Amino acid sequence: MKINAKLYGALACLLCTSVFASPISIAAESEPGNTNEISAGSELISVHDPESLEGELYEGSKSDATVLFTENVTSDGGVSLMSYEITPSLLESFQEQTTSFEYSGIDVTKFKIPVSDIDDVYSTLILSSPKSYYLMKDNGTYFYSYVSDKKGEYVTYIYPEYQIDIISDEDGYSIDPAKLNAVMPEIEETWQMIDNEVKQVFWYVSASMTDAEKLIQFHNYINFNFKYAYDEYSKPQEERTGNSLVYLLKNRTGMCQAYAMFMNYLAMQSGLKTAFVTSYDQNGAPYHMWNLVEARSYTADMEPYWYHLDSTWDDTLNDGFGVTNMKYFLLSDAAMRVSHDNIVVGNSTITYGDIEVETGTCFDNELWHDSASPLVPFAYKWYFIKHLSGDNEPSTLYEYDPTKTDSSRYTELFSYKERWYADPDGNTAFDNTYTGLGCINGWLCFNGPKTLYAYNLHTGKLSEKTPIETQQGYAVYSCYISGTSLHYGVAKSGPDAYKNIVEGGEIKLTDFAISESRVTDGILHIRFATDSSGEDPHNINFLIRDGGSYKVWNGTIINKQHVQIPVNNPNDLELFFWDDNMKPYTTYYYLNGNYHDYN
Repeated sequence: MKINAKLYGALACLLCTSVFASPISIAAESEPGNTNEISAGSELISVHDPESLEGELYEGSKSDATVLFTENVTSDGGVSLMSYEITPSLLESFQEQTTSFEYSGIDVTKFKIPVSDIDDVYSTLILSSPKSYYLMKDNGTYFYSYVSDKKGEYVTYIYPEYQIDIISDEDGYSIDPAKLNAVMPEIEETWQMIDNEVKQVFWYVSASMTDAEKLIQFHNYINFNFKYAYDEYSKPQEERTGNSLVYLLKNRTGMCQAYAMFMNYLAMQSGLKTAFVTSYDQNGAPYHMWNLVEARSYTADMEPYWYHLDSTWDDTLNDGFGVTNMKYFLLSDAAMRVSHDNIVVGNSTITYGDIEVETGTCFDNELWHDSASPLVPFAYKWYFIKHLSGDNEPSTLYEYDPTKTDSSRYTELFSYKERWYADPDGNTAFDNTYTGLGCINGWLCFNGPKTLYAYNLHTGKLSEKTPIETQQGYAVYSCYISGTSLHYGVAKSGPDAYKNIVEGGEIKLTDFAISESRVTDGILHIRFATDSSGEDPHNINFLIRDGGSYKVWNGTIINKQHVQIPVNNPNDLELFFWDDNMKPYTTYYYLNGNYHDYN
């Protein structure tokens, strides 16, 4: 489907309710006795005092989700909503005003927001502003009021309902400084928690990664570290928790809106254009939320295309510790509709409307959509493990080259056959493979039910096969790498084992790890992982031969740290790493996709 040129002008149009099959109600109802249409007599008299307005303060909508497009606030252009453009400056202004607490009302006068668009505009703003978390309940609902100009044409002030106790008891609308001071330490702690989590995610992202590779890392981090809140799904909307990003980060569990909000926020922070998509049942009630993201990849010749990705459903297929699928990752709209549109759930038919942006199709038929492991990008290649159905079929570790478009983009590296049993006595086996996958120092690590495998990308051979001790009747069902260790999940053998995976343990793989090094725009980027903390830094020295010159760097490294060094000859570099006793930390490394050996 081609881009609607009128909506998409200058890459600024990223949200338009007219692109959907039916009008979007945002699953909302106004409070009784009020209307979403403002009368012409509501002239603004006082800047921040709603009681000084002529006429009423009109109430907006309660909402639990919506369909909207957002964009990084630091980028050019803006976000278009019908005939109205939500510019980065509006989003930035909203974030600043709702985190500075100078006034309870938000001044949007200069942005000329039509009254008819306020529901969707506010939804865009609140779901794209995680640090304004206190404007939304944990069940994902929120409430706001607004006033317009004299003619009732444009919104001038928005009054959000705060979920923290900061409003004055005397007038009912202004912010009470004493109350604000009382809750400010908790607010700042939450802001720091959000920043820390984002910092953790971005350690896995390098500047030279393609957009698609960044999204792989975001997708894997979310699904490795958070668990879907199954218990909340059966509850009425008003009783649910887990639909806010902060709830997800605090409790490590959440529902689809929280998953989508985190993916949206990470994509925004990396400068990508993103979207939320919501499907609805036949009664107009919201059913599910996921993301659209515009991304560039080698597979599509670095041309920008929109893709659907649903981290929630990829996490709930085999939900558990360190488990994720790639089934709903980077799909075109046509491919996504097979599973997400016009589907019957119970007595309801679930649908979502038309998306008038061009979605990429280049990933629709990739083998890794049915992989048994996550995708792992390393040195410009992507790796995954696929299970071939049948008792006599092995599981195969594949290398995927996103720069190729024919069948040669897949290379079979290693095949192995393991069995996960569906009964405690070991009589019946699952026809599937349950493994994670991670890369450290050029080693691909994955698991069998009782074994840790390590495949050496340099030698092209299986270099290690280590037994993993588990309780009687338990097996290993997942693994992932964090820092210098491999973490694995276990479950008790049985018919629902893969649904009940819990943390099993940690295996230290090395004292020091170098994530792939890349040179971008004359800067050498190296990501380090060590077994040290911030309180116990790791001493390191390394020598860089940059063409005919040499540079020596020494200092202290803490776990998950980036180092950036300017270089003059990116195609003629050598790196050597050692400790204070001149002991090499590794005998080889990867730089810009090529293997380098010290020997």
